[in-house]
Formats: sequence, C-alpha cells, structure tokens
Amino acid sequence: MKLTYDLRHDIAYLRICAKPATVETVHVSDELNVEVALDGTVCGIEFLKAKQQLTGTDHGQLVIVDEAKGDQRKVPLGLNPKSVMRGAPLWQLKVRGTPLSEQQEVVLRLRDEEKLTQKEIADRVGASPGRVAYLYATGKALRKDYARKGVESLLLLPALVRNALEKLELASRARVKAAMAARELGWDKKLNRLIHPKYVYGINLGWESWLLLLEWVSDDCGKVSQPCA
Repeated sequence: MKLTYDLRHDIAYLRICAKPATVETVHVSDELNVEVALDGTVCGIEFLKAKQQLTGTDHGQLVIVDEAKGDQRKVPLGLNPKSVMRGAPLWQLKVRGTPLSEQQEVVLRLRDEEKLTQKEIADRVGASPGRVAYLYATGKALRKDYARKGVESLLLLPALVRNALEKLELASRARVKAAMAARELGWDKKLNRLIHPKYVYGINLGWESWLLLLEWVSDDCGKVSQPCA
C-alpha cells in the first residue's frame, strides 16, 4: 500500500494493489475517485482535495487502530500545514502561482472563508495561537503587497535579506540588479558572505539567501507571475 501526493494539483492517490492494464474509474463525488479492476478488486483511491480530506482530522496523521488489543499507532502523512515547507515564497510562486506559503494559505482560508477563530485554527492545524496570528498577519501583508507590486515585492524575500538590502539602500529589484552589474554587490566564497563596499567584512546572510536573492532579480522570476487579486 502506498500513498502519493501531487502538491501542484492537491491530489493524493492511495495505491491498494498493483494496477492492471485495464481499470474502471468510479467517480464517487467531486472529491473522490475509486479505481476498480475488471474482477472487482479495488486498486486505488484518488483524493481530489487531498489536504482538506486527509488533514481535516487527527492533525494530518494516519491513525492505525487494533480494536482487538485497543492499541493504536499514528503515522504522519506529511500534508499537515505544520509540516509543509516553510518560508519559500519564490518557490511557491514558481510552482503554484502564489506568493504565499502553504501554511499562510491554509490559515487565511480558515480565518477569512470559514470564519474560524484563532484558537480553532490553532487546534485544526496543530500550531500555537501565536504562530497562527503570525501566519495570518504575514500572509495578509504579502498578499496585499504582491497584488500591487508583483515580483517587485520585497516581502517575497526573508526578513533577514530585506533588512540587509534596506541598510544598503538597495530596496528594489532594479537597484539590486544595478549593484550586481557594477560588481558592488556579490558573494565572496572565501568569506562566505555577501559583500558590498559599505561593509568591509561583508554581511553574514548565508549561501541560500544569496541564491534566493539571485532568483528574485532574475528575468525568469519577473516572468513567472502577474500580480494576484
């Protein structure tokens, strides 16, 4: 038995047995398909709204219960908003067409569409109320800023990178590009730091932050999306 998940389309497939050459797909509902072999064997189940269906209860865990013994075992499915990749807005933007992280999207949907309270959301996603409040505030701010500026939005970058750019007076993609072209802004492999004439010893941001900055100013990043509503 194997469970696979397609992040881009939010579809999960539970393979129960090896799929024969010919199967019949039974459309149970808008949320569920069942694949059946010609002999009636159920081969797999397709969840069309996987995150909602599989993480709505038990904090996104598969609970295996031995009713005879009363024992149970919990297996994380990895789809819980608490477990998804954090803080990668540019990755989200390219793959899914949205600047928000999955955590932010879930919290905003539960708060604005389902009208749940902060505590109810915290219980649903398995996070602290403080974490929920932070995700809601940052998600709202990023969505608003991205609607106006698109990929020019500084909020697409981690706070550490934004703060560094503001100190260097490079708080725009155009200024960062110009500084890179003039070889004023770059990466020093020996120091393992971001370098700029204003800072003799460089700025300690980390290699991943430098790669993210390069991605942000790239022409490819400018083409991937239009400002969202």
